[in-house]
Amino acid sequence: SVSFEQLESVKNKVIEIKRKIDANLTKSEKRHKKLLTILRAIAPSETIFSTDACQLSYTGVFDFNIPEARKWLHPVGFCALGNALPNAIGVKMALPKTPVAVLVGDGGFMFSMPELLTAKEQNLSLPIIIWENGGYKQIQDDMGVKKINRVGVEGLNPDFVMLAEACHCKSVYADRKELFVEAFKNALSTNSPTIIVVRENFNWLD
Repeated sequence: SVSFEQLESVKNKVIEIKRKIDANLTKSEKRHKKLLTILRAIAPSETIFSTDACQLSYTGVFDFNIPEARKWLHPVGFCALGNALPNAIGVKMALPKTPVAVLVGDGGFMFSMPELLTAKEQNLSLPIIIWENGGYKQIQDDMGVKKINRVGVEGLNPDFVMLAEACHCKSVYADRKELFVEAFKNALSTNSPTIIVVRENFNWLD
């Protein structure tokens, strides 16, 4: 059996590790954390998050509080792109009464974008948070560190709001915190997917 002292020791080590992580966050990671902190405060505790391989989700892996197992779906290992939306559709159809949300980057979303119509056809209440930072940002950053010229990582994005509307879905550019909160809460009870675009350079993330 584990003693109280041992548990306290582990707890203190975890707290210290988290403090060190917080002290070394990049500017982008601080913005991720700001959004994730707001999201944790407004999302029901039972919400299942279907996440993609994107920087927002990478920060969430170590900084987003998940109260129980099987509430954070993430492509660990193979770093698959585009899985978040189809996975969320499957979860929502299997557990229709459970809140489900999507966290995906702009690049990854385009891998499985047509599945938006599938979600619409099924009238699924899915908030789809697209973190827009101009392509495959993690790969861009890695290329920068290695001083490699960027090749194939700066794709042209569509207007995601117009794209959502073309697919008969709700949509919003969340350029204010209040707009993000309102859009997310409404999306959980709307019989339609809702695309919520959050650009990395939005001022409210400072």
